[in-house]
Amino acid sequence: MPRTSFPHAPPFCGSRALNETWGAVFDHDFGSNALFQEYSDYVGFQATMRINMNRDGPIHFEIGSDDGAKFYIDGGLWLDNWGIHEYREIGTTYTLSKGFHTLTLWYYDVVGAARISFNCDPDILMWNP
Repeated sequence: MPRTSFPHAPPFCGSRALNETWGAVFDHDFGSNALFQEYSDYVGFQATMRINMNRDGPIHFEIGSDDGAKFYIDGGLWLDNWGIHEYREIGTTYTLSKGFHTLTLWYYDVVGAARISFNCDPDILMWNP
């Protein structure tokens, strides 16, 4: 499985089943291969990333999915790509204030090919000690 990581970025962490860590920016195309153990259909996960914004301002976020995905910022739904469909990307620009924010991505695949991607403006993915 290919992994793309942005240098010095906090990762998206964890499903309870796998407790796997992916890079902060990713595009995982599973095709019809297994996503979890031997399962290639009827699977899903939730991933969470906490970021520390070093500025106030607009940030562009983009998700892509086959099948459904939802993207939340601080608990509010900002991108809704839910549903059974082929891979498609959607995006939005959201103004974040300086400080800590929680990004959450939900994903599921019903049958057939599976793919999930996440991207955003790179300056928010840098560690801010």
